[in-house]
Amino acid sequence: MDKINQEIKNYSQTAYFRNDLNNNSNKRFKEKSQKVDNLLFRRVLGEVLREMRKERGWTLKVLSTMAGVSLSFMSELERGAKEASSEVLLSVCKAFGIQIECLLDKISDRYKLLRQLDDTLLDDKLLLLSDTIPSLVA
Repeated sequence: MDKINQEIKNYSQTAYFRNDLNNNSNKRFKEKSQKVDNLLFRRVLGEVLREMRKERGWTLKVLSTMAGVSLSFMSELERGAKEASSEVLLSVCKAFGIQIECLLDKISDRYKLLRQLDDTLLDDKLLLLSDTIPSLVA
């Protein structure tokens, strides 16, 4: 048992261990970042669809019927609970009488704004932490 513990201790002090640890941390960070991006995109898509529907004075049932998707699915799209396929997005655009580029532009503008806001809030939190914990500044 002591030999195994010594081998573990020796390995944990090597560059290989630090590299493995760093690679695993980066992988987890990238996976979490991708999830956040996916959730943010779905949220933005839902907000844009809801705004466009309400601008026209349509109910959820009217839009879902015109787009050829179920009422529950359209509701989940607007809430950001479901992902939309390209076919569904094209059907929704057809129902609205717009080109897909118009929808994607609206989504892109909102998405960029929220990402900038998110980055600004993150910077603000880091500034507050650096005031509290000076070692973060170094």
